[in-house]
Amino acid sequence: PYRLQFECDRSENVIEVTVQDDTAYFDTINIDANMSKLFLLQLRRCVDTLVDKKVRHIIQVVTPEDWNLLKHDSDWILEQENKQFVTIKCKIENAIKCTAHGLGLKEINPPES
Repeated sequence: PYRLQFECDRSENVIEVTVQDDTAYFDTINIDANMSKLFLLQLRRCVDTLVDKKVRHIIQVVTPEDWNLLKHDSDWILEQENKQFVTIKCKIENAIKCTAHGLGLKEINPPES
């Protein structure tokens, strides 16, 4: 496994992932509330890099409460669930849409690469 970090020099946005085989685990997502558009561009850069590295899936850990909000009308797939956390997974081609949905942006068309 190896780690990748995507930082923005104009905001506090940070995305950190650990890549193992064909899966990227979103470890840290820090979003500067004043710079959310920059975050989406940064997410696009992250996903493009992961595609170049042959990543096929994204895995993220969320709270059960977040999962209850996400599981309807979402491409996230439940991987594991217990009382403290839920592990969810999506295909890399859906990563921007799924992540944006988790942020409350339900209607998003990701920028073309």
